[in-house]
Amino acid sequence: MIMMFQMKQLMTKKDWAYLAILLIVAVGLWIWVWREFQKPIVDPSWYANSI
Repeated sequence: MIMMFQMKQLMTKKDWAYLAILLIVAVGLWIWVWREFQKPIVDPSWYANSI
């Protein structure tokens, strides 16, 4: 209970909104980076034709 009281003193509703937006943006960027890393670096047809 004391911990919750201190958190309410430290962070306002506006701060919680900023934190939520930051987390949403961070998760979105993380998903984008993860999808980009799943793609091949070069097009598979490029090295298939070179053999």
